Amino acid sequence: MMKNLNTTTMNTRIFICTIALMILGLSTHAQDKRKQRYEQVKALQTAYITDELELSPEQAESFWPVYNKYDKLKHENRKEMSQLIRNLKQDLSEEEAKSLIEDLEKLRKKELKIDQDRLREIASQLGYKKTLDLMLAERSFNRQLIRKMKFEREGQNAPPPPLK
Repeated sequence: MMKNLNTTTMNTRIFICTIALMILGLSTHAQDKRKQRYEQVKALQTAYITDELELSPEQAESFWPVYNKYDKLKHENRKEMSQLIRNLKQDLSEEEAKSLIEDLEKLRKKELKIDQDRLREIASQLGYKKTLDLMLAERSFNRQLIRKMKFEREGQNAPPPPLK
């Protein structure tokens, strides 16, 4: 009798561990897939912008570290802003709401400062004309990406024609 109870307990534990490992594996797989998708988009963006700006290898070598540095800063700032917004509660006191709004204002100002510094540094490297071209290329790339994602989500096979 005792042996049957231990076997049942052991089987239950093995079953629970197996389910937990499967869930962990699915979660890790989803994160890996998301990361892989992010890296694909970054590679496409790099190629697109390099092509649109007609960067020489020397220009690209000095441009991309600066671009990536500011991109990372903006990403971190947006992540912090999203975290604040995600943690909103309906039952905030007036003082808590005031504090939250002030924190959001600080983060928006920080993002503006990041953008200003980014544009200045890139303009000092590439010139003002190519900096404007960069802004247009980013906008065009983002529009095409959103359009492509919309078509994929809707299950349409043919991607939309590129925007010009």
